[in-house]
Amino acid sequence: MKNILLAIFIAISINSFGQTWTDYQVDSLLTVNIPDNYKTRGTLEQRMISAQIDNGMIIISILPNAGENTINVQSEDELIKSYKEIEKEAINVQHAQLIKDEIFENSGLKMIRFSCKASMHGERQIRHCLLAFVNEKMYSVIFAEVESMTNEMSATREKLFSSMRFAPNLGLKNQMSNKAEVEKEEAQGQLIGYITVCVLLPAILFWSSKRKKKKRIMAPAVKK
Repeated sequence: MKNILLAIFIAISINSFGQTWTDYQVDSLLTVNIPDNYKTRGTLEQRMISAQIDNGMIIISILPNAGENTINVQSEDELIKSYKEIEKEAINVQHAQLIKDEIFENSGLKMIRFSCKASMHGERQIRHCLLAFVNEKMYSVIFAEVESMTNEMSATREKLFSSMRFAPNLGLKNQMSNKAEVEKEEAQGQLIGYITVCVLLPAILFWSSKRKKKKRIMAPAVKK
């Protein structure tokens, strides 16, 4: 029995420490610890960082509070309401089932974190999303995983979320928006940009990466 337990411990250790993680500065406000196989797309103002892990994927994105994504926040209640609207629309769009959500504070900032179950091409996934609206930008951190592996992924998932560090001296005042009322009216209810970046895009990338991995494994040997 001791030998079996030792073998399991070694296997878990290899899986956990076989990949190198590094502190990544998303921008001047946010730093997070992610695998060093990360890739970046976009510009400084509108960016996406993705990294693959076994049985999962990490997506970090930044969207400016502009255009059809504009939200107007003048109080803590409005901030929480905006978070909840994005969460609700995200769940509806992907026909998902909400598992849990919570509003919490980190580095003096109010954030939301929610988890949901969803399917893509017959594969069951759990998607964990954290949203933070700061200085006219929406930050999202996503951890997508295979549902059957959710217990095994717990430590890795929390390693990601607990590593998030925002710049010091930020607070609720940095989460208010100065967008004009006319912009708010024009953008009312149009949250598809946030939803795409926060939930749908990570799900698609995750599923695509798994398909590519399976194809490599299942590719027939070339006859000589």
